[in-house]
Amino acid sequence: SQYGGEYFDYLGQLERLHLDIHSPKYVAPTDFHAMHQQMTSRLNAIAERRWREEQRRREIERYEREKAKEEEFKKARGMYFGLMLVSEKYKAEPLKSIHDFLEEGLAMHHCVYSCGYYDTKQHPDSLILSVRSSETNERMVTIEISTKTWKICQCYAKHDSIHPQNRKIRKWINE
Repeated sequence: SQYGGEYFDYLGQLERLHLDIHSPKYVAPTDFHAMHQQMTSRLNAIAERRWREEQRRREIERYEREKAKEEEFKKARGMYFGLMLVSEKYKAEPLKSIHDFLEEGLAMHHCVYSCGYYDTKQHPDSLILSVRSSETNERMVTIEISTKTWKICQCYAKHDSIHPQNRKIRKWINE
């Protein structure tokens, strides 16, 4: 029957959770469906935690692999590391390390790190600037500038959105 299969699934859940399958509390719960749902939720939470731990492990491994590109990046972009643009409202400076790219990507929820903009082979002419508020130091936009043309290629705020002051920031950078 329909419930027989569900009951055997439930017993399997109990075993995976290392719960006492001889205890009447678990084997014959007063509300079977609620108990089944509770065990399902617990197992799903465990699976999600494991998945997040695996994702984090992979990200750490990727970061360690990408660190090998740090010297090449510094050699290719190091001449710009002293650059700082400052006004009353904004300040902009280049990202100087792969860790800076990781922090910028995480903080701004965009692909500056995940798409490897620090990789001089993939993005040979990219200079990435982080633009922040001069008053609060809050990140406003991340800008990609072509080192061949010195034009802005991309200018995005959090989640690849357009910042309300996008035109003013672009004008300031271009000046």
